[in-house]
Amino acid sequence: MRAHDWRTMDKEEVGSRIENLVAEYQMAREDVRSGKQKNHRQLRALRADIARARTVLQEL
Repeated sequence: MRAHDWRTMDKEEVGSRIENLVAEYQMAREDVRSGKQKNHRQLRALRADIARARTVLQEL
């Protein structure tokens, strides 16, 4: 999701989306560790999305 899309949301919605992204990141990390998933780039993309959302949350 782009930063512009995050800025159109209110604080509560951004906060709930961050929680969902963190949960998704943790599940994806476990999948990579256990060998179920081999796509390491998804972890990087999720971390970037979380950072982007947290930055926008601070701006709001």
